[in-house]
Amino acid sequence: MNSDDRQQYACGESDVDWEAEWRWHDAPWAGNAAILLGLGAVSGVAWLFGPRIGVWGSVVAVVTASLLILFNSMALKRLQRETGLGHRRLAAVLRLSRREAIPADPVARRAMFCLVRFQNSKRAGGRWMRPASVVLVLLVAALQLLSGNVLYGVSLVFAAGYLASRISVVSRLQARLNRLEARLAPEFAAETATDRTDR
Repeated sequence: MNSDDRQQYACGESDVDWEAEWRWHDAPWAGNAAILLGLGAVSGVAWLFGPRIGVWGSVVAVVTASLLILFNSMALKRLQRETGLGHRRLAAVLRLSRREAIPADPVARRAMFCLVRFQNSKRAGGRWMRPASVVLVLLVAALQLLSGNVLYGVSLVFAAGYLASRISVVSRLQARLNRLEARLAPEFAAETATDRTDR
């Protein structure tokens, strides 16, 4: 970054149009609503298999939704603390990272690096978990089909197919995160080394 850029950002200007990058579905409530709707649908399907499965399905859905909302809230607070940005600007940085558009604004660049590093840390070790989950669901589906629960078994087969289709999507996402981290890491190498020393 040259001296003109430093002067520009010192005056409060930025090459990131924060407001234009914002979308209504970036709000935390929208993500929580999607979780509740999705798990509510799962709970509704569970009731098709009888009251007993319906009750258990509803309990699992409520617990899962509560944990997901809690974890998302904790992750958002952690990122806000590390980057110093509010959720609106964090959402803008996330959208830029999806396009691999690294901004010149040093605040946005640091926020993008923290975001990418956080996403990579969440996916550590997940490479084998996704295929393993597909195999596990298929095994349960086979057991259900052999025991005569055809509808439940077929539903699990479709669920396994969906999980398998996500493997390639997640692989492309991981490749994009790796490219972004490789481009940003040299700039923040000293900060990363300090964080590791503190731990």
